[in-house]
Amino acid sequence: AYEIPKRDWSSDVCSSDLRYSRTLHCRDGFLHAFRGADVVLLTDIYAAGESPIDGVDSASLAEAMRRVAPQGQRIEAVGGLDAARDEVVKLMAPGDLILCMGAGTITRLPDSLMDAITGK
Repeated sequence: AYEIPKRDWSSDVCSSDLRYSRTLHCRDGFLHAFRGADVVLLTDIYAAGESPIDGVDSASLAEAMRRVAPQGQRIEAVGGLDAARDEVVKLMAPGDLILCMGAGTITRLPDSLMDAITGK
């Protein structure tokens, strides 16, 4: 599992999981993996050809993460990549560290963020 240590700068994390089954089986690890981040934005699960599993989605994972999150940490299920990009652009400030991690379409988010920031 990922672990983000605390430090003197702000960090925002955008994460997307590859499959419904991975989200289900790794759920407990995800609950604490991002405790060091100031903001965690979860995008929709990238199914990779897998059928949805009842009760396994980014909104329910975000809710479970909020129940164990440190005070003041913001955790949101934001939906698609465009929504994630727009939210990061609103939140970010000079010196922030933005981590985009996961599999599937989340790999497009850094380029989309750069385009939004530079006005391309």
